[in-house]
Amino acid sequence: MRKYKALFYLSGGLYSLFLYLLISGYKKEETLFLFTNKAKIPSFIKKQISYIKYFVLNRGSILYYVCRFHSGLVTRILSRKYRKTPFYLVSNGPFVHFFDNIIAIEDGLMSYLMVDAGFVVHPRKNKFSNWFFGPDYPDYGCSDKVHKIYMTGIRPIPEVFREKAQIVNIQQLWDKKSKTEQEEIISLFFPDNFDITRFSDRKNLLLTQPLSEDGWTTEKDKIELYKLLLSSYDEEDLTIKVHPRDETDYSVFFPKAVIIDYPCPMELLTLMGFKITTAITVNSTAISLLDNCVTKIMLDIDDCLTLMNYKGKEGMKQLLTEHYFQNTGR
Repeated sequence: MRKYKALFYLSGGLYSLFLYLLISGYKKEETLFLFTNKAKIPSFIKKQISYIKYFVLNRGSILYYVCRFHSGLVTRILSRKYRKTPFYLVSNGPFVHFFDNIIAIEDGLMSYLMVDAGFVVHPRKNKFSNWFFGPDYPDYGCSDKVHKIYMTGIRPIPEVFREKAQIVNIQQLWDKKSKTEQEEIISLFFPDNFDITRFSDRKNLLLTQPLSEDGWTTEKDKIELYKLLLSSYDEEDLTIKVHPRDETDYSVFFPKAVIIDYPCPMELLTLMGFKITTAITVNSTAISLLDNCVTKIMLDIDDCLTLMNYKGKEGMKQLLTEHYFQNTGR
């Protein structure tokens, strides 16, 4: 079995994978990647990495217990060879108990909100399960076994992380990479036919969210919401970056816009030269890391749905105007 220099558990989106490649110093060839069958990993990325897939099924079937036992067995086997190897992750998964060199990586806003200094380790009720899978550890870097957590500082650092948080700057990390290293990272995230010039002259950006997929609203209302938000913008000057879990085909509803409908970190697009003047989103934290010269309009889903239902287009225009002045200081 090949010996890897680092392990990375890809439990979040591809943003955390991007941060890992910037921060760790390990190349994709030196890393063993771990993720579950529920992770949205494009096939062209899987072809470029060495990985182990964990299968997670809903409770209530025999296969659930088979997959769970298999995952626990694989983890214990890996720990015999890699117990002290650097192990980067976002959420714990089944790994924290079995590995000693745990390093956490921010995964957007949740890493700032889902923390609690009172989190403790909870033994499992079943003695065999507690031995085989290990106890439940607090997540998002709160565990004492996580000795460092890399964060970009998009929000104030939670008190529980103060001693082990290391603030990083994505632009500075990118600039430290050689041209060859930058090209290797780009080639991992984008298929061969990707052409950034397709939207290089488009100044407005919509970052979508899986609002209907997550049960916030219906797909029909989601589309109506985005149409209202974009009613003051020229569709021919618009790029729509689709969230990895958003299943809507936006080319049907916005035929003149350029659609980026496969997973790629927004932050990497900007480093590659994607220039915009205005970014609009509902509940997306990716907008927070855009350059300060960009007008950022981040709206709350509850405000949007209320105005859409009761005040329609005029209410949405008013909300957009308020956020525009707020974000430009006018």
